[in-house]
Amino acid sequence: MIERCLINLYLNAIFAVSNTNQKIIKTEIKTLNKRIILSVEDSGTGIQKEIQDKIFLPFFTTRNGGSGIGLTLSKSIIEAHRGYLNYKALDLGSRFEIWFLS
Repeated sequence: MIERCLINLYLNAIFAVSNTNQKIIKTEIKTLNKRIILSVEDSGTGIQKEIQDKIFLPFFTTRNGGSGIGLTLSKSIIEAHRGYLNYKALDLGSRFEIWFLS
């Protein structure tokens, strides 16, 4: 199930950089205070401030033909594994972080 979550985050990142000149997607894994943090970061246009609080809501999407269940399902999967998924806006792009207890 965690693999499904990661696939969704990468597909979202690929979509985010599809119309940009500089297509960068980075993955980082680190530990901090007995937690493991896995992040997926892209150099896309980012998520507008007005909708950042809605991205994890079921059926919310900004894509034509999108279902709006990808991030909702990903968040549920991570929480079922006693972790959490969050979003951080970047100057250029987005970062999604998965936090687990180590």
